[in-house]
Amino acid sequence: MTQPNIAYNGEGIDIGFIAGADLRTKQFYIVKIDTSTGKVVLGSSAGEKCLGVLQNAPNSDQAALVRVFGVTKVKSGASFSSPGSYVQTTTSGTADVATTGDFPVGQMLGTAASADLATMHVNVGYVAMA
Repeated sequence: MTQPNIAYNGEGIDIGFIAGADLRTKQFYIVKIDTSTGKVVLGSSAGEKCLGVLQNAPNSDQAALVRVFGVTKVKSGASFSSPGSYVQTTTSGTADVATTGDFPVGQMLGTAASADLATMHVNVGYVAMA
């Protein structure tokens, strides 16, 4: 029997940071650390190294809670037709299918259409996919 694709948050490890931009409409987007400020900002370059998935919706200079390991909802920016697909960031912080040379943020736990809230397991890899 096929299980329905219901996005949910599970248990995980969250770390608090300071938002480096207005992220009030970016809950469940992929984020990274801005190396010049140490604050959290959206992933902005496809396949780049990222930190995890934003769990709240902070304004600039407010507390940002980032899921760095575990199950989370994520905003999909592409179609995922296979559970287990590796996830990378798009240029707008949404989830896309990782390919060779990308730094995966985790794995999709189900299928998803573009613009869906999907469920993924965050397990950041700092090694590019071969």
